[in-house]
Amino acid sequence: MKRRLPRRRFFMRRSGLHDAPYPRPERVFRTVASSWHPDEWGEDSPWMRMFRNARVALK
Repeated sequence: MKRRLPRRRFFMRRSGLHDAPYPRPERVFRTVASSWHPDEWGEDSPWMRMFRNARVALK
């Protein structure tokens, strides 16, 4: 009988590697697009800071 993985581990492959979901930066640059955020973040998420730092670095 083949052993089945528990449902809560559906991101894990049989090889033991796992696919961790993460928010894509270009889609969640504002906090309203995040599933949760602390109030002190304001309107921009930390991803927006990443884009602004990249712009400064390229100047």
